[in-house]
Amino acid sequence: DRVILVGGAGSPADPDADLGSTQLRSRSTGPAAVRLRFDDGQGHELSGSALVGRNPAAAAGETVDLLIPFADMGRSVSKTHLHLTVDSTGVWVTDRNSTNGSGITPRGGDRLRLEPGQPVLAPVGTTVHFGDRSFTVSAA
Repeated sequence: DRVILVGGAGSPADPDADLGSTQLRSRSTGPAAVRLRFDDGQGHELSGSALVGRNPAAAAGETVDLLIPFADMGRSVSKTHLHLTVDSTGVWVTDRNSTNGSGITPRGGDRLRLEPGQPVLAPVGTTVHFGDRSFTVSAA
């Protein structure tokens, strides 16, 4: 039987070949900011966190970057209905124990109901439903 050794010091097969140099890798990140397009035509760019509702207010000790008040004459939207946080993967949506619930519909997918207090990822192209209203997540 013959044994063939592949690689050697300095060759690409040598795991220590690059110890003397720094290798930079491009980060595969999603959007640093997103655009929220509401069903009433309202649009907001978001790069941090936000609360959405009829008259959103942060809880004691909570800090958010943006409050998005949303007129809803039918009162299907709670005072503070959703908490949103943007990261490199998209928007994390959390229902804040709303009366009429929330959900997401991923692009080409089925509508999923949100459990209050449980963040769910809404990538670009997703429609977020809150009460009888909605917005779509797009790249900024």
